[in-house]
Amino acid sequence: MMLHFHSRPEWRAAPVLVVALVLGCGSKEQIRSYTVTKEAEPAAAAAAKPAETGEPTHRMLAAILPAGGQAWFFKLVGPLAAVEKRAAEVEKFFASVRVGEDGRPQWELPAEWKEEQGSGMRAATMRIPADAEPLELSVIGLPWRGTLGDLLSNINRWRGQMKLPEVGQQQLAEFTREIKAGDATMTIVDLRGRFEAGPAMMAPFAKGAESQTGQPPELPPGHPPINGAPDGDR
Repeated sequence: MMLHFHSRPEWRAAPVLVVALVLGCGSKEQIRSYTVTKEAEPAAAAAAKPAETGEPTHRMLAAILPAGGQAWFFKLVGPLAAVEKRAAEVEKFFASVRVGEDGRPQWELPAEWKEEQGSGMRAATMRIPADAEPLELSVIGLPWRGTLGDLLSNINRWRGQMKLPEVGQQQLAEFTREIKAGDATMTIVDLRGRFEAGPAMMAPFAKGAESQTGQPPELPPGHPPINGAPDGDR
């Protein structure tokens, strides 16, 4: 009696069940084969796997500047090649930022950049010339407690937008550095990945403040509501 196995590569060696039926004494053997496909992986298990990042397609240059009970967030993200052409200008812009007496940031605008007045959560938007379409650098201010947890939560949220895994304190030096901004210290964040602005999320540090008091965090006078922040700004 010969057993014939039928397999296909795309089923990844799925089990094959062969049943031989002998019809009467002396009759020829008839072989029937059945192919049983492998069960699909449960959705929950598939979701638990880390996403494959592949080759970087985007670069994010961002900065966090604490100023009293809040911090100012500067963020630019765009195609890798376009951002790299303007990276030196962006870093020079970050180095020019200072906190004014009113607690708001002041800066020196590089040549060819265009500054637009802010709306909603944004204090300002910078348009930076690029080959395809202008790059956009946003500036927003949010409550800030100044803890390492706040810093890590915000950076890991940005890493999530770039399809990068979360990190701990030990890995921060690989893609962050600190510079002096007058009397304050600014944290520069440089990430390469595959940008995706995820579903709307409250800023982690704001959520942390709310969880401690049971009430939304107090905002500086005249500050717009946190819920109005566009996904890409945070």
